[in-house]
Amino acid sequence: MKGLIYRELYLARKSYIGGMIVVAMFIVLGVLIRLSLVCGNLADLDAETYKMVDMASYIAFSYLPLLLLLVPLAGDGGVAISDYKSKWMLYAYTLPYSEKQMAAVKYIIKISLLLLGFGLAFCNLCLFGGLSGQGIRGTDTVIVDGIILENMQWNSVKILLIVMMLVTAVSAFATPLLLRYKSTNAVIIRICAVAIVLYFVVTGMFSVSLADIVASQLPEMEVLNQLFGIVLQFRDRLAMVAPFVIVITLALGYWLTVKQLKKREVM
Repeated sequence: MKGLIYRELYLARKSYIGGMIVVAMFIVLGVLIRLSLVCGNLADLDAETYKMVDMASYIAFSYLPLLLLLVPLAGDGGVAISDYKSKWMLYAYTLPYSEKQMAAVKYIIKISLLLLGFGLAFCNLCLFGGLSGQGIRGTDTVIVDGIILENMQWNSVKILLIVMMLVTAVSAFATPLLLRYKSTNAVIIRICAVAIVLYFVVTGMFSVSLADIVASQLPEMEVLNQLFGIVLQFRDRLAMVAPFVIVITLALGYWLTVKQLKKREVM
């Protein structure tokens, strides 16, 4: 199976390297902005503007390495489509590997990259937490719709887990979908459709009227505020179930991939 792993990594190398370069560039940019806020030109901003820039830069650049978690999706997609176009599976089915082994290779790489991405994101979180003076706890007190949410220790790590849960779910199910539809665009459309439906369900239950959303009466910033408020209110619960959801989605995605490979319709 080592040969299959090397093959997958080689074919997707441009996606992996490109993703890491982009993330590294944004990390450097974020460090420069943080340093400018401490002892550079941005330190001379008025109090209100400084607070806004400080908060925005901390949130944005603290979580930018999470983009690395999307690399397994992009890289895997490239390999699956390339295999289909080159009819590689005609040859692969003659190899002494079962469908379970071929699917396992994809998910071994996927899990390894997800762990790498989480590790880099956590290190970056510590870096920006130190530069901002907040550590990895994040803000202790946040006001949402006039409600003060106290005792938010480690909220940054919890949000990191929540985002990883969502990205893992997308990445896990993208592989069997790509094998099924043989088109990256088709997979993206279906994933976006599911995300929109889930948004309707969640906001309809907890925040706003579903009719208002369908009628497009909700401004974009209000949509973001609603989603952010939901994440804050249910952060602890979501972070608690995140590891279980990650394992379940990966296992289910692996099972669907094996099932799709057994159909022999990926040639």
